[in-house]
Order: sequence, then structure tokens, then C-alpha cells
Amino acid sequence: MSSGFFILSKSIYRNPNPHKIMNRNISILCILGILSLSACKKDGCTNMDAINYDKEADYDDGSCNFQAANFVGTYNVTGTKVDLTFEDTTIQNYQFIISYVSETNVSISNLGNTSNVFTASIKNNQLTLPSQDKNVVETWSGTGVISGSTINLQYLESFHDDFYNEVAVKQ
Repeated sequence: MSSGFFILSKSIYRNPNPHKIMNRNISILCILGILSLSACKKDGCTNMDAINYDKEADYDDGSCNFQAANFVGTYNVTGTKVDLTFEDTTIQNYQFIISYVSETNVSISNLGNTSNVFTASIKNNQLTLPSQDKNVVETWSGTGVISGSTINLQYLESFHDDFYNEVAVKQ
């Protein structure tokens, strides 16, 4: 048997080059590796406003949960209403209702024990009541801190110069 050739069944075959076989196998493995990596996209929640946002997710799978939805319901409210002009304090005991509007927005009915409906946003355990005009002359605004099922609210109604400091507990 001479170098590079061997005899099989009385026929002469050229011995394949082992380097070409190895290069071909490496090329096939590289192609398979690239295909598998490109197919490994991670599913999850890609909306940064969601409480279950996944920064490693490449594809939004519809699993996003938003904090605003967790606070829908009726709340028992206690606190004080202070007339800053006359320095008169009134004890507040009433209920308001939070309804879902969108991913980060809610509506609050009967806030301040009024018949008004307010829009608020909820993000990162913070409730924000942006400045809103009600009854032509009243402007309301404030904030709240959310802890579990409790919201600690502080807001102002500017026309009557009333300041509210309230605690709302979900029923």
C-alpha cells in the first residue's frame, strides 16, 4: 500500500484528505451554531411600564402585568380636609372607587367625597393626580404612596384652598 492510496476489493481508491473533512465538519457545526443562536429569542414582557418587565426578553409574549390593574376596587377613606384660608379642619370618612383606564392610568370616582371623577397614573408604587380642572373653577392635584392595599394620599383643591391628607384602604 502506497501513501495516500489503498486497495479495496481489487480497486484503487484515493485516501480522503483528513484536513478537508475536518474543515467541512467545522463549517457545518458553525452554520448549525449560528442558526440555533438566531432562533433562541427569549419571550417575555417587553413593556417597561409593566411590573414584570423582562429586559432580556426579545419578543413580547403578551404576559405583561400592569400595576394599575391591581388597584381596581372600592376604598374606605379616612383623613382630614384642611381649609387653609380659615384654618378649619374636617374629618373625612367616605369611599371612593378606582377603575382601570389603561396600563398606567386609573380613574378615581368620589375623591374628596365629591361627585367628581379624576384621572390618575400609577407607576412604581406612586399614584400621581395631575392638575385637573373640575366645576369650572376648582383645580385638583396631588400624589399618593401605595403600600400593599393602602394608598396614603395628599392633594390640594386650589379654589377653596383645601388640603386633603387621607389614607385609603381597599375593601
